Amino acid sequence: MKIIDPLAQSFYVEPDSGIFVTSVDLYFYSRDPELPVTVQLRPIQLGLPTNEVYPFGEVVVDPKDVNISSDGSLATRVTFDSPVYLAGKQFHALAILSNSSIYKVWIS
Repeated sequence: MKIIDPLAQSFYVEPDSGIFVTSVDLYFYSRDPELPVTVQLRPIQLGLPTNEVYPFGEVVVDPKDVNISSDGSLATRVTFDSPVYLAGKQFHALAILSNSSIYKVWIS
């Protein structure tokens, strides 16, 4: 069994009431010609993303739907099947993973 270590970014949701996430924009430098990339919203525990994925918080994106650019100017919009609720006053994580090492994303 191959263990995949995702690229993850933590973020804090400020409003007490929480938020609903419908989509995220990601910026890819390269993509695999055949293998998909998976985008997940996960809880944070002890400062690290857990392996748990929020309900409706996972989208598998086919390579043909991944936009790439050499300067980070072209977004790939990843839309969740249903709004994903993220509780307020908590940290959460956006994780990107694939069985391919060809995918590269722009980060800042």
